[in-house]
Amino acid sequence: MKKPHPIQFRAVHSKNRWRKADHESEKNALTGTRGARALFDHLNKAINYSQEGEPQFVIIWREGENRGEIVAPDHNQWDGLRHASISIDDITRFERNGPPSDKVLLSYFERIPAQQIQSSLADHLQEPAEVPFTPTELSDVEDDLQRRIADSQRLSEAVRVARLAVAEPVPRRVSVSTNAFIRNADVIVEVLLRADGRCEGCDRPAPFIRVSNLTPYLEVHHLTLLSQGGEDTVSNSVALCPNCHRFRHYGAA
Repeated sequence: MKKPHPIQFRAVHSKNRWRKADHESEKNALTGTRGARALFDHLNKAINYSQEGEPQFVIIWREGENRGEIVAPDHNQWDGLRHASISIDDITRFERNGPPSDKVLLSYFERIPAQQIQSSLADHLQEPAEVPFTPTELSDVEDDLQRRIADSQRLSEAVRVARLAVAEPVPRRVSVSTNAFIRNADVIVEVLLRADGRCEGCDRPAPFIRVSNLTPYLEVHHLTLLSQGGEDTVSNSVALCPNCHRFRHYGAA
């Protein structure tokens, strides 16, 4: 019979609220290939996420000690995890009586100041902090944002609220290089005159008047994008309201 490892591991998913496992060390339980971070990032290929549900919390403890640790995903932290302490008495109660609610689990993070939420095991793990994301082009910034939005959408509302409670309110500023097209001003003017104040997508009046020149606000969109080889011509352009313009770029066909 396989001898259990000394680190006990309980994963709280949206469906399976108390999945049991064990690990050889705290490091493996937190940042290993089957640890909490890999679980939250959907990198543990042994887990059927559709069956277990979205991972929301992980509780780990070492047999024989009187306190354990509860973690939740938090990409603002150096190891991608938000940490708090939990007593073995509480863990034993959950083991005996069944898994707690998200509200109960979140309360462990609320008991300590935000500035003290950093991992109590950081020195023990002796791993360097992750290199901050450093984009080189504007598209890198957008791609990273979309990735993080997808990550956020997989979280429960309770976990997302917990992350917001400790998030840095002022965003980090970065410098990037980008390419731009020098567009033909005559094309823009002709297309706007042709539209005569009505969106050429939905045929509704422009949503407001520009304060700069008191003309109807419409945006000139290229039917074949310049980035895809389209020409900067009147025939390849339409005047759109902001809603129709965003739909042309991001809407489902």
